[in-house]
Amino acid sequence: ITTYGYDPEKANKILDSYAPDTDGNGIREMPVIGEDEIRMIRPPMYDVRCPFADLIQSIVTAKGHLNFRSVPTQFGTIVDKISHQDFQMYMLSWSVPDPRSSARLPCDLFYSMNDAVNGGHNYPGYHNRSFDELCSEFMREPDIYERRNISYRMQQAIADDVPYVVLYYQDVLEAYNSSFWGWVPRYGSIFNRYSIMNIRDLGCPFPEEMSLSLPAKVVSGEPVEFAAYLYNRNTLTPMPGVEVSFSVEGVDIGSNITDSNGKASVTYIPPYVENNTAIMVEASVYDENTGITIKDRAIVLVIPKPPPEYEIAMEISGIPANRVLAVSSDERIPVSIRVINAHSGEPIGELRNGSGVNISVQISPATGASFEYENYSNGTFRYIFVGYVAQNRSVAYFVRITVTYIDHNLTVDATDDQIQFTVIGPEYKPTGYIPKPEPQESIGLYIAISGVALIIVAAALFVFFRRMRGKDF
Repeated sequence: ITTYGYDPEKANKILDSYAPDTDGNGIREMPVIGEDEIRMIRPPMYDVRCPFADLIQSIVTAKGHLNFRSVPTQFGTIVDKISHQDFQMYMLSWSVPDPRSSARLPCDLFYSMNDAVNGGHNYPGYHNRSFDELCSEFMREPDIYERRNISYRMQQAIADDVPYVVLYYQDVLEAYNSSFWGWVPRYGSIFNRYSIMNIRDLGCPFPEEMSLSLPAKVVSGEPVEFAAYLYNRNTLTPMPGVEVSFSVEGVDIGSNITDSNGKASVTYIPPYVENNTAIMVEASVYDENTGITIKDRAIVLVIPKPPPEYEIAMEISGIPANRVLAVSSDERIPVSIRVINAHSGEPIGELRNGSGVNISVQISPATGASFEYENYSNGTFRYIFVGYVAQNRSVAYFVRITVTYIDHNLTVDATDDQIQFTVIGPEYKPTGYIPKPEPQESIGLYIAISGVALIIVAAALFVFFRRMRGKDF
């Protein structure tokens, strides 16, 4: 791992090329801000960080010739500025949380997607694509030794880029009253809110210790047992008859009662995943008399397994093969849909507990018709189509049916089909209307009669003008 010694001369040579003092006034001119003040926000005077901040200010100004100032700032203000990336430099400290979950700490602190502006813990806003790829590889890798090798490369990247300058590592030595138990080491100390919620007298009948018994890795889609053991810490005897609740990533997966060996277990079916995925498993026991909860957590790696091979087929009955049907307005048309596994011919049922068939319907035009679910029985989904059209009108409605097969909340296959319903409205007939009889003559006869009439008119006009020529006007 790269380390950096104390070498003011080398530091000044680097600064000479990066921020020279061009006007000779003893203050370096930084890019962008020039000689403006560099502000480092830090907590007020309440711990060892304060003298450190003053020491940094004196060295940076005297040795580095920078316009630098350490600014005492309330803790809440510092946190707010960090979350909004509104700072030049800041000084804070942190403690490693529960050691059992600290393996993910480098990714939590430096993965780009965990940027503080996104609500994560990457407060410096460190973005490094190579480091992100290492984090993804680290979380997918099931072998613990290979994970360790990847973590070494992650540490090297952090040491090279230095998103943080670590000032010191503080060892903590604490004393506690041994007549009480349930102390919880968190964030570098046993004196925290978890201990306050958990500590109790040794004479308390509540279970003293609980430990999870989990496999290091599980295969997605295959049932696995998650177990927890309760025992008395002093006598090391099991504690039967206690209810233990289990959860995965905060979602309850069931509970059970400890047996004579202090064991309680549940069966869990991991979801299908595309890549190796780490999940947090938690077991907890709650005592109603004391209001105290004991918890134990552990990480389990879920390894992907290809979902079962399914190719679904949709069978629609009650509709012509060409999927076009003419119906009357307000007529109820039953439509049956049967979804089968194309390989075995077996029907696939409704979607329950993350597995089964999901059917969605889209009608165009969107108004004036409905395609409503009626019931499901023996592998068949039944729907009713009804269209409403005004008098002397007809409208073509296109019903798009999409069938999706889901197994363990993962989409396995999908298919769709379309039906055209031409809805014909009633004929308009006003009150008292008597239909006019249709003419019986053919069009040829009509043309012939019209021709004779024209000849007669022409003859009459000819006679009329002959007579008029014999008169004197």
